[in-house]
Amino acid sequence: MLFNRVVVILITNSSSSISSGSVTAAMDDGEARSSYEFSDYNASSTATGDDDEPESAFRWFLYHVTTPLQNGVITLLGASGNSLVIYVILSNRSMRTVTNLLLLNLALADLCFVGIVPPSTAYQHFTLTWPFGNAGCKLMHYLVNVTAYVTVYTLVLVSVIRYMTVVHSVRTAPIRTRRNVLAAVAAIWVLMLAVNVPILWSVPAPRPPSYDPPTNMAGCRQDCGC
Repeated sequence: MLFNRVVVILITNSSSSISSGSVTAAMDDGEARSSYEFSDYNASSTATGDDDEPESAFRWFLYHVTTPLQNGVITLLGASGNSLVIYVILSNRSMRTVTNLLLLNLALADLCFVGIVPPSTAYQHFTLTWPFGNAGCKLMHYLVNVTAYVTVYTLVLVSVIRYMTVVHSVRTAPIRTRRNVLAAVAAIWVLMLAVNVPILWSVPAPRPPSYDPPTNMAGCRQDCGC
């Protein structure tokens, strides 16, 4: 009996020492795993922060340098080219044909467009502000739509005139006069100025800088509702 008790005590002590060793090993393994996971998290966080820096620098260069420069070039080329067309047609009486009068109207509409959209876009991206207020924002979108539609319908009128000239040259000659073309051009302007009036009420107020977190830009933008 005494021998059995001694054996049981020895077995119990060895079991307890094994259990405590297992617990200690498990705790050490858990600490090592936690330390590894924490260091891995720090490494991933550091990598993410490092990745954000080039992206922020690229975004700053895109909005503050590339976009203003691009819109400035568009404004310069568009204004000079369309102004040259207008000058050539108006300064030479022999150039004032029916087709050239339509091209004159097209150049005028395009000149208005490039004088409004690219400079305002470049200024917004460079300064991240819209300093012209609510009225200026609404007026800009109104004029943008008017000039865009005038350009489109002037091109439609050019196509109609060319069709009449090529297919029905003799029969449409009394219609294809400079007076009728000027009347059609004036009608296009009056109609587009009238049908785009609702834009003056539909365009919302300029948005604050916090509205667009990626660029932090105060925007004067037309809400498309999409």
